[in-house]
Amino acid sequence: MEIKKYLRPLQFFVQKIIGVPYLMNQVEREINKLKDSNKAIFYYLNNYLLKAENLPPTSDPELRIMQLCDVQLMRIVAKILTKHNLTYWLDFGTLLGCVRHHGFIPWDDDMDISVPESQYNNILNVLQKELLQFPGFECADDPEYPMARIGVGFKHHSTGIWLDIFPSDCLPYSGDKKVYEAKLREGYQKFKKYYLKNKGKISSEKMLKIKNEYIPRDTSSSTFMHFVPPEWNMSRFNAYDEEDLYPLKELDF
Repeated sequence: MEIKKYLRPLQFFVQKIIGVPYLMNQVEREINKLKDSNKAIFYYLNNYLLKAENLPPTSDPELRIMQLCDVQLMRIVAKILTKHNLTYWLDFGTLLGCVRHHGFIPWDDDMDISVPESQYNNILNVLQKELLQFPGFECADDPEYPMARIGVGFKHHSTGIWLDIFPSDCLPYSGDKKVYEAKLREGYQKFKKYYLKNKGKISSEKMLKIKNEYIPRDTSSSTFMHFVPPEWNMSRFNAYDEEDLYPLKELDF
């Protein structure tokens, strides 16, 4: 006990002689001060000065041109999907921008839409048939994560013009919602492991058939829930009720 009593003063004495640990303590204190200052600054910016919905469009002229071109690409895709009676809706950052800014989030550079998982392959085939006959257009299932995203672009590598199309799993269920979510989470986790191990090795049709074996559903039910599919969203588990989505409505963008 007597030895421990003198260890702390001895430690500070050695630090002072050596210099580096002592200086490191000083640096850490300064960093902490800066962190505290930044927290205070951003607190006042976020709560009193910079309300996100009041932020103006980007002042970057090149980004703004890209955004406006993205909108034209979206117009083309929307026209094709409507022509073929296919369903789509704005999603993720694009939906947030539409509601909050009536357009793009100021720093966003692409657009996101979702479609029912049951229409995913049909939408891919329709868009490829309609778009790929014109030079410059690109449309393909994500080669790294099949069944997870359709990428649509126009000379993307040189222009940056891009649109992502995500499938949304629409699953009928009955009984207690929380109980079903727990079962679904368990099924998704098991399917994720299979998907990551076998993606690219088997066809999308076979993968979808196997996925349906993992995912619980009550086909006799008229109650539905929507989920961000595990093929793309590997880290989060997002679920929402059908009434949160339908009926779809139009908003200004």
